[in-house]
Amino acid sequence: MKKKGLLFICVAMLMVFGVFIYGCDAPPPEEPAEPAEVEEPAEVVETPDEDFETIHLDFAGLMPPESPFEQFVMPVYLEEIEKATDGRVEITTYPGGTLIAGGDIFDGVARGTADMGHESLSWVEGRLPVSDIFKKSGHPLENSKAASRTFAETVEILDLEEYHDVKVLMLFCTGPGHIHSTVPIRSLEDLQGLEIRCIGGDAPAVEALGASPITMNHAEAYEALERGVVQGTLASNETLIAWHMAEVTDYTTLTPFLYNGLQAILMNLDTWNSLPPDIQDGIEEASEKVWEEHVIGFFDEQSERGLEYAIEEHGQEVITLSEEEQERWIEQIDHLIDDYADELDEQGLPGTEVKELMFELGEKYSAEYR
Repeated sequence: MKKKGLLFICVAMLMVFGVFIYGCDAPPPEEPAEPAEVEEPAEVVETPDEDFETIHLDFAGLMPPESPFEQFVMPVYLEEIEKATDGRVEITTYPGGTLIAGGDIFDGVARGTADMGHESLSWVEGRLPVSDIFKKSGHPLENSKAASRTFAETVEILDLEEYHDVKVLMLFCTGPGHIHSTVPIRSLEDLQGLEIRCIGGDAPAVEALGASPITMNHAEAYEALERGVVQGTLASNETLIAWHMAEVTDYTTLTPFLYNGLQAILMNLDTWNSLPPDIQDGIEEASEKVWEEHVIGFFDEQSERGLEYAIEEHGQEVITLSEEEQERWIEQIDHLIDDYADELDEQGLPGTEVKELMFELGEKYSAEYR
């Protein structure tokens, strides 16, 4: 028993000594590692969805394909709409009345036959009675820029109900018109009994001057002049090129007090309301820019260009009436605007109001752009 006890004690001491020796030789415990830096997640940059649906619109054009308006204004307008809508709107144009005939474009757009259109409001008889006062002879509008600003601003101020069934994108004017004829007209006496093409709104003035008004549009006027059905046409100088009137007339008598053509670019109201707000904003932005930079002064430039072309290429003779002769003509027609304003008043329409605003703004802008 004594030997076994002594052996047990020796073994125990050896085990304790071994643990002590191991503890001294063992490497020190590793210090805890620094926590690894956690990288921030990369910022996610959202990119616009390229799979947008293209909006296709049809545009009913008024002017012939070779006309200056179609060649120089429409391409700019389509490009500006494309830019302002990031390419999401695609417009197919049908110039020269090939989709809807001129004079029917306003109603065609209102009905939805076309999504958009360029219309001569001077050809839309009775559809826009308040606006028709701007076409009456004796107006104060000396050029297309003054006339366009006056017309557009008046319609906006009065918020005319006659435009409430369409979306108006632009309103503008051709400015003064003149008599382009196959015979010289130098006085009132020369005008007596002649058959003069005009729009319906100008018929009372033509008649008051002693001529016979024949109502037809520009597209019909060429053949009528060529065949001698009429001896003259009351229209802007731009038609000498755009509608080839220089080919069938020999004289232009300057009569800026007789005529002012109205035009518009419109959109179907249901089509407009179906467009996303950002697309609407883009189209309005493009329309305003093109109206301001390219449209309101366009017909002044084309009037000069048309007259120069007619003189240089076709030998057109330009006749300027003396001041005394002009006064003779104006005396025959100066009652027409007052009479028409009274007619509108009797129908409960703002005749006197639109007349006064037209003269106020017309004189202001005519002086500014003289």
